[in-house]
Amino acid sequence: MGKYYYLNAQNEQQGPAEAGELKGLGVTENTLVWTQGMPQWAPAGNVDELKQMFVPVMEEMVPPPAPTPTPAPTQAYQPASSAPVNQPESQSAAPAMGTAYNKVERTPAATPQPSTPTSSPSSPSATSSPNGKPENNMIWAVLSTVLCCVPIGIYAIICANKVDELYNAGNVEEANKQAAEAKKWAIIGAAAGAVGAFLYTIIMIIASLNN
Repeated sequence: MGKYYYLNAQNEQQGPAEAGELKGLGVTENTLVWTQGMPQWAPAGNVDELKQMFVPVMEEMVPPPAPTPTPAPTQAYQPASSAPVNQPESQSAAPAMGTAYNKVERTPAATPQPSTPTSSPSSPSATSSPNGKPENNMIWAVLSTVLCCVPIGIYAIICANKVDELYNAGNVEEANKQAAEAKKWAIIGAAAGAVGAFLYTIIMIIASLNN
């Protein structure tokens, strides 16, 4: 152990003194001490080397004297011919207890009922559509091609032809999209054909008037 400086009650620096002598010099766990290697003054109770000096020593506990065993009381001898006084009461109590036991109502155990399996609604499979198979609109695409506008009608036929293939492959969303495309372009082709026919009629009327 190293030597320590300490501050007395008048806050005056004392020492140095050996660590084992500090307690005899009046140093308590709250007394500020310092030794080489410490950055600043600190209470003696916070220094690892000194804190063991202030741990209170517990007095040795002495157990109390062991209790003296008391002898068991001796019972007086009783002849076998003499009947105990409380024998009629115990005999009369036995049937009563048996009667009370017989009167206990025995409730039969409940028979477990077989649980009925609940059917959960089956979700649609990946290859089926909740709204059924979409209409491919092939008829409208063909009529638009034959009677109205050939280029637009051909594209509508291509879209309509993909509907069944995509549905059978399980791609219901894409099948619905192609069906909508086929219907849209069939209508556009019909409208284009109607506009073309109307313009052709106007041109023929104007040409006949000029002649």
